[in-house]
Amino acid sequence: MSIPFTFWSLNGLMVAAGSSLIAGIVFFIGKCIYNLFFHPLASYPGPWLGRATRLHYVYHQLAGDLPYKTLDWHNTYGEVVRVAPDELSYNSSRAYHDVHVWRDNDLRSGLEKDKTWYSQSINSVPVIVTAENKDHSRLRGIMVHAFSDRALARQEPLINSYVDLLMRRLRELPTDQPIDMVPWFTSTAMDVILDLSFGKSVGCLENTVNGELHPWVRLISGHVKQGLYVQAWRRLPALISRNALVNLVLARIGRVWMEQFQVTTRMARERIAAGPGREDFVTHLLRENSEKDGMTIPELEIASSIFMTAGSDTNATLLCGCLYYALRDPKIWSRLTDEICGSVTQESEMTFTRLQKLPFLNAVIEEALRVYVVVPTTFPRRTPPKGATICGRFVPGDYAVGMNGYAAALSEKNFARASEFHPERWLAEPDPRFARDDKKAHQPFSTGPRNCLGKSMALAVARSVIARLVWNFDVQLAPESRDWAANQEIYVMFVKTPLMCWLKERKRL
Repeated sequence: MSIPFTFWSLNGLMVAAGSSLIAGIVFFIGKCIYNLFFHPLASYPGPWLGRATRLHYVYHQLAGDLPYKTLDWHNTYGEVVRVAPDELSYNSSRAYHDVHVWRDNDLRSGLEKDKTWYSQSINSVPVIVTAENKDHSRLRGIMVHAFSDRALARQEPLINSYVDLLMRRLRELPTDQPIDMVPWFTSTAMDVILDLSFGKSVGCLENTVNGELHPWVRLISGHVKQGLYVQAWRRLPALISRNALVNLVLARIGRVWMEQFQVTTRMARERIAAGPGREDFVTHLLRENSEKDGMTIPELEIASSIFMTAGSDTNATLLCGCLYYALRDPKIWSRLTDEICGSVTQESEMTFTRLQKLPFLNAVIEEALRVYVVVPTTFPRRTPPKGATICGRFVPGDYAVGMNGYAAALSEKNFARASEFHPERWLAEPDPRFARDDKKAHQPFSTGPRNCLGKSMALAVARSVIARLVWNFDVQLAPESRDWAANQEIYVMFVKTPLMCWLKERKRL
């Protein structure tokens, strides 16, 4: 006999639901009180809402303004800020050393990566970005040869072929309207890194039309932003992060990732099957691997995907930031033009070696890396079970700690006139105004045994593109992009708005 659904049973459900809600609220308040007053990190300063709950941190993550807020917090509270109940943020040069550099026999690569933040590889093999220290040393020992100065010299013709193509495509554009440089720099960076990683390009530059990015570029950019969403949800309490709606969204993201993984894996397999022979990353991996037997086939396959993700939008961001800030000040642009055009008599003389010796060009790039931080997001490490001493203060075990490069580079405590663009601070004889700058607080490629392998390549590409742009075109910043860098959203990296510039080809005898 069925039991009728009565008012009283409905009332009982409502009472149960209300009781659960009240219990949840009481638990949340109790947890916040514990985090504020009794937590092992309770003595560290920070915004009270951030110290109370991770929700505060995640809100700013998803709002795209977390690095801006982190800078504000450091300006208020000092070199160490408790940005979340279980996470400390630092912005000083000594923290770079304590978190990232060699420490002792147990921590030869600095503190281990925070696995709550970092996603593991889809094929479940160690990758250099997330690997534990023991695997990281093995992987890096092989990969480092692909990024050596000798390897870069051999890769120079391939890289320059895409810079040639960029100059040609820019000449084809109409001159009666400003040009958005973001898609052109982004496509150049993607073509270069795809060819070096997989042995072929998908034609990003050739197929950039009316400022529209190639679908491949949009796919990779979306992947980075989606990764931030996944990381943010993983750090929320289970009551919030584990529900049907969240699982549905994460499942959708997972399917997109798997589709990209399958495509890049197929491309990697084709390149590996071709063997060594062309001057790209894979040739060096195969040579070193055959000698040392250090990487498995799945590790080789995913390495190319890692190179592509790490070296595409980052290089485009550097180029955009460099061009924008140099153009904002006519004196800086004029000095840069004089140095570049006065150093060679023809474009073919602009080799990587020669451009590396131009002091003001290098200073402009270095300052652009500082004020427009390529990756302004914190990549946290985890203190070991025994704890660690950071900036002279002991931090208990199993807590997230990290350097925020944006908060370090834009801090007035580290750099005079920190928010202003002054390339002269990086010259051999710097302006006395910047004598007190703590240049070790500026580490755009990180520092220590896990620093960026692609530093030399990124700088070489930036020098070549900027120098040849100066040589070939008279460039002016369009009025609508005068405040281009202001208040851009940040989802791991800056979400770049259109960078509108007037380009007029230089006529040479």
